[in-house]
Amino acid sequence: MRNVPRAFVWTLFTTALVMPSPVNAQFGGIQNFFRGLQSSTSCSQMKQWVSSVPNAAGSQRQEDLLPLLDDSRFVKVFGKPYEQMTVGDFRDVQNGIRECQRTGSFTPGEAQAVQYLLNPSIHPTLSRQVVAARTQRAQYESLLAELDQLQPTDVDVRKLTSIQEQLNASMRSATPDERRAVAAKVDATRERIVGPLERERVSKRLAEAQGSDGLASLGNLYDELGKSALSAQEVESLKQQIARRMSELAAPVIQEERQTASTIGGGLTGLERGVQFLNSFEARYQRTARGLTELESVRREVLDQRAGMLPGLEPALIAEVRKASSAAQVNEVLSRYLTTSERQGSQRNVVAAAQERSVALQRKTENDRVFGSKSDTSSASTQATAAAAPSRTGRAFLSDPNELRKYNEGRLIKAIYDGNLSSLPSDKVFVRSYLLQHARVFADPCRIFTLADIREFEQIAMREQMPRSQAEVGQQMLQSLKAFAAMRDNPSRMVDAAAVEQKRQDAEQFADKDLEALVESYGACDSPIMKQYAKNVGSYLRNAGRGR
Repeated sequence: MRNVPRAFVWTLFTTALVMPSPVNAQFGGIQNFFRGLQSSTSCSQMKQWVSSVPNAAGSQRQEDLLPLLDDSRFVKVFGKPYEQMTVGDFRDVQNGIRECQRTGSFTPGEAQAVQYLLNPSIHPTLSRQVVAARTQRAQYESLLAELDQLQPTDVDVRKLTSIQEQLNASMRSATPDERRAVAAKVDATRERIVGPLERERVSKRLAEAQGSDGLASLGNLYDELGKSALSAQEVESLKQQIARRMSELAAPVIQEERQTASTIGGGLTGLERGVQFLNSFEARYQRTARGLTELESVRREVLDQRAGMLPGLEPALIAEVRKASSAAQVNEVLSRYLTTSERQGSQRNVVAAAQERSVALQRKTENDRVFGSKSDTSSASTQATAAAAPSRTGRAFLSDPNELRKYNEGRLIKAIYDGNLSSLPSDKVFVRSYLLQHARVFADPCRIFTLADIREFEQIAMREQMPRSQAEVGQQMLQSLKAFAAMRDNPSRMVDAAAVEQKRQDAEQFADKDLEALVESYGACDSPIMKQYAKNVGSYLRNAGRGR
């Protein structure tokens, strides 16, 4: 050895560092491989491994990193599956990684990914995920094999949907490229097995289509092909076949529909038949007519004919609306004679009359609820009396003493109606509460007063009850003390005072009962007597408290 040149010895030594051993034909085993990682060949192979998954370098997501630990990649470089790596293996790995970093073989992102995946402290956790991913991969490879066995039957079409759902669940660790490949295979399988079924379905529908029903069926089929699994080119070819068959069927159907339209006629009867025709036409053909100009022209002709009839029939339509006895009947009249587009467009006067009639009927219903008696018989009597009210407006109001006794507070009502405030009861608090309740009824449902009027009346009543000056406060306190002293000396006065207070609290109930009886005799909201009485109620409430 003394005569061997030093250069030859150094060359032999460095060559031995990278020479593969029998343990691993490519790298000479984990230990020898990582002891020789300072060589450019070993570091470049490590770089190829970490860069084999495009999104892995620098990623913080395990779904991007775990594909590097897949057997197809990891065993090729390290000679064994990831979960079989030992502590000693990782020690050698870390030494080699530091050497590759020192020589600048890795980018920062690649170095981060390598350090994370080849960290012995994380190895147990990642090993479990690798084993689970291997199981999932085996599952989805088995499912992919099943795709090749599927046949063009309805059963296998349903099975394809199930397989696709299972594939989605078992591909969490797959790379984006793998997912795209699987999706492409599923689409190809669907076209392979669904295509014949779709073509058979179209052929059957084309052969069976007859008359107007067949035309409508083909129109629906045309739309359904938009969701077909067939290729765009084949879908377009089938649509052309459908369109040709629809054109063949359209000629006799158009003649039949035009013949039916010619029998619609005029007047209100014609309007009603026209609505029935158009509703039936739309239900049968839906979008089919939009694609066939000749068929659409039939519908257009009927609409044009109606547009010419409607202005002359407007008074008759309004008269029909006003005959309705309920809001539901009003809507029924509109639906019977007018299409939706006509109600929203040209027939504004008819629709306005219908709205007015509905409001009037709703108001009448509310009036009956408020003013009607407790039984159906008395309610009918109330309506009859209200209708006959104008014939009694000439006689004096509550002039008969026997009639006056029908009302708990008849004297109060007559005083307000006659404008004779001197005959009002002395209890102003009761009078205001009583008349305020009448005003509320005259506001809703009679609409004689507005909500703002009622608020004004209530505010005036509140202000009247409040003392205006310190002297009035003192006066009220003095009166309260005198009343207390009187009740102490004579307890029976306490009973009388309680009765007065109870009457004040019952003022609204008295008002409702009296007004119900009043309506029975003199009519409801539109009665001249009730209007005059309501006017005087408002006048009293607005002027309450003046001149105190």
